[in-house]
Amino acid sequence: MGSDKKRKKSKSSKHKKHKKSKREVSSSDSDSSSGSDSESSMDKRRRLAERKARKLGKKLKTADVAGYTNEDNPFGDTNLTERFVWHKKLEKQIASGVDMKELGLKAEKIKQEQRLAEIERVKKRREDRETEKAQLEADKELMNRERALAEAVELERKEEEFHLRQAKERSTIRLRDGRGKPIDILSMNLNASAEEFDLNAEDPIYIFAGLSLKEMRNLKQDIRVHLELDAEQEAHKEFWQAMLVVCEAEEAEAEAQEARDRARLQGGDPGTVGYEAGLHASVDDDIKNMFTGKSFDELVIMEEGIEEMIRNGDGEVEYWDAVLKRLRVNKSRVQLSDIHRKLWQAALAVQAPKQKAALRQAAEEEEEKQDTGA
Repeated sequence: MGSDKKRKKSKSSKHKKHKKSKREVSSSDSDSSSGSDSESSMDKRRRLAERKARKLGKKLKTADVAGYTNEDNPFGDTNLTERFVWHKKLEKQIASGVDMKELGLKAEKIKQEQRLAEIERVKKRREDRETEKAQLEADKELMNRERALAEAVELERKEEEFHLRQAKERSTIRLRDGRGKPIDILSMNLNASAEEFDLNAEDPIYIFAGLSLKEMRNLKQDIRVHLELDAEQEAHKEFWQAMLVVCEAEEAEAEAQEARDRARLQGGDPGTVGYEAGLHASVDDDIKNMFTGKSFDELVIMEEGIEEMIRNGDGEVEYWDAVLKRLRVNKSRVQLSDIHRKLWQAALAVQAPKQKAALRQAAEEEEEKQDTGA
């Protein structure tokens, strides 16, 4: 009995082992079959990707190049329109599930346009930088020129100041040595302070009295020099401009008088010699009297009225031109007198109290001397 039970157990265990081995074999066959199916599916996808990549590559390989062809292009390139296509990359992208639309001609065209647009943006930025750089260089050059001009102007101003100081020093030396020229007297009175101004100085319009024609010409040159050097202050500029107008008129009058004297000595008629066109000698005095007693502002109004008449063609143009010239000379004389009067009044306001104090002190000292002597 015991042996029968042992045999039954042995058979049962063998049967179980046999079933287990069958299951293992079956499982192994199943795994092998599924692995084979998986490999077959991958091969199919790969082959499909290869076919699609080749088909897509053919489409992508040919493209227009600025209207040229392989046969007709200036580069002599028979493969000009043949584009490089990376087939393996296409296969990998297709196999990984990338949409064919993203790899097609339309997508490639969009990418190409984007690349060209980016190139244009880069080009535009470079051009902008170059333009900005050129503008900076131009601004720098302009600043350098302006700086150089300012330095030149400053140098010229300093040079004029130096020459003016030298001219004033020469005038001072000549006046101190008793050999002063007319320009020295004019410059001294114009530049003198209120404390130093000579209250006995004559009106500058009388500076021409007694001067010869040569002396007037020399004075005119001196006035021009001072007009160039001493014109920083507006009052000084107006003074020298007016002096030049009057001096030129006095010079012309001296030349005319010299011509009349010469004509008289030669037995000619001096009545018409030295007078301007449109202005007869008989009416010269009448024109001068026309301006007598007029202020500077009144003469300015008269000048504007005559200028308007000339522009409109009213009356005899030559006559009114001559009148206008005389008026401007007379206006300059009045202007010089006004400037001199203002300087004199300013000096008097400063010097008069000091003079009164000095006179009072002198009187007191004299009175003390008299008391002491008594």
